Amino acid sequence: MKKTLTCLSLILIFCLSIHAQERENRSLPVISSEVLWSLNEATGWMKGVDDQWLEGKNKIQYITLGSQDSEKFDQGFYKLGMDNFESIEVRNVKMEQRDLLLITKKFNRHQYKTIRNIDRDESKSVIVYMVVDKNTGEIAETENKYELNLFGFGSFEITDDYLEKIASVLGSLIAQYDWLTTSSGTTSLFHFYYKISDTNPEVARFYMSSNYESLTQYNLLPFTVPFSLDRKPLDDYYFEIPTSQIETFANLLIKK
Repeated sequence: MKKTLTCLSLILIFCLSIHAQERENRSLPVISSEVLWSLNEATGWMKGVDDQWLEGKNKIQYITLGSQDSEKFDQGFYKLGMDNFESIEVRNVKMEQRDLLLITKKFNRHQYKTIRNIDRDESKSVIVYMVVDKNTGEIAETENKYELNLFGFGSFEITDDYLEKIASVLGSLIAQYDWLTTSSGTTSLFHFYYKISDTNPEVARFYMSSNYESLTQYNLLPFTVPFSLDRKPLDDYYFEIPTSQIETFANLLIKK
């Protein structure tokens, strides 16, 4: 009887071990807690409809405004501008065999609500994330424009555990597209525009965008520009910060 119980116990342990192996979890991407680069303050510039430069703190003013519309800059639909941010951070992220960069941007997004038949224009804090290759940015067809492969992106309301959420979403992406862990091929591109000022080498212009159309809904531009206006990044709209600060970011992205 004792031998029988021992054998049954061994069989049970063996079966549980097999089932545990069948339920083995695939490793999620590992996002470093260390921030490689961050930005919390910048001056945004937009050339207005009257060809006058419009300034904004951490935002680029709305494209259809001019210098005569200064009273609108911080009101209603216009207060968030065409682009804005609270902070931008860069971290390492490891997706199995690949070491990539995670760029996160916290910003405010327009949100329209109708309460008791009254339309309200409100805003909410959102985070958008992008995963790109390290040190692979190369000059594209336009001067001062660098292109990098974009491997993942998304957006959601800011929570304390947003890094864990991003890791989970990236894990889902890997489960669907296993080649993301080994291959550099992708159909989406991340654009980094960067130029040191011609008149003051202590400051530089920069901008980020993508060729992936649905990213416009996450406020990662290029935004939809009225046909009557021809606006180009760095020439007509950009963020401006000290050169030493943007060069640290550029060194993480641009091919050596």
